Amino acid sequence: MSVRQSSWVPAWLLVVGAAIVSTLLAWAVDRAQLGRPARATEAPRPDAIVSLAPALTETLFAIGAGRHIVGVSDYCEVEDVTPRPPQVGSGLTPDYEGIARLAPTLILLSGHGGGARASLELLGPTRTVAWHTLQDVVAGIRTLGWLTGRETAANELAARLRARLSAEPPAHAPRVLLTYGPPVSQAGEVWYIQPGSLHDAVLRAAGGRNAVRTTTHGAPRMSLERLVAVDPDLIVILAGAGYESPAAQRRLRSDFLAIRELRAAQGQRVAVVQNPAVLATGPRIMDLVAPLARVIAQYEGPR
Repeated sequence: MSVRQSSWVPAWLLVVGAAIVSTLLAWAVDRAQLGRPARATEAPRPDAIVSLAPALTETLFAIGAGRHIVGVSDYCEVEDVTPRPPQVGSGLTPDYEGIARLAPTLILLSGHGGGARASLELLGPTRTVAWHTLQDVVAGIRTLGWLTGRETAANELAARLRARLSAEPPAHAPRVLLTYGPPVSQAGEVWYIQPGSLHDAVLRAAGGRNAVRTTTHGAPRMSLERLVAVDPDLIVILAGAGYESPAAQRRLRSDFLAIRELRAAQGQRVAVVQNPAVLATGPRIMDLVAPLARVIAQYEGPR
């Protein structure tokens, strides 16, 4: 059984971009997200869960709690499950009527629920789980284990994720710009992975340093002028479904290779990592470390 998002470019840009924006606002969420309930209360009954985030849905299945899911977000595709849970909107735009029909005993959101959480509380117990940094995700997995009575499996998964993504690159590691989505948008902007995010932990574990040194509020995208100023040693494009062929990957690389001011373009150091795990911010993200490490290992240093 696996969980994936249904399409790469639009779903990836919408879900990941929205998740990054929203989780930057989520530092004041309940302390229950640290892996234990903030108050001495019992966990909600988990027999009818609506999960409005792909990462949470994936994690619930990974810890053996998938059988309790009765509804998922529009950006989750649950495979090998019969019957498949209905799709009921997203954390930002829930289908309130559809959720109400499911009579949930627990509704799960990732990041910051905003105004949606208050309305969802009227339909059932609602919990928001921070899901941005490695620390967030480790704590979030443990929280899901407590909420569903799967603490042992959740703690084991959290420990495995922490161990896999906690490695640090050597001081001489290449400066890598990790990008996703169309290489250069119609607005002349590049979407990238910023420091402190879960994918940044993957980059470090794979042996690279993030070429971007500072975080930004809002969507992580930069102008071409800033890209030239950053001037990374290596550019790696994360590509999901639809980019398996060499021809498709050449098209992804071409936008960056055309920017001759970049040292990476001059040295033909623009690579594509095509893997289903690039879509994931759940446990499958661990599968991204090995292919990314292989690309970084081919880097030969400044030329």
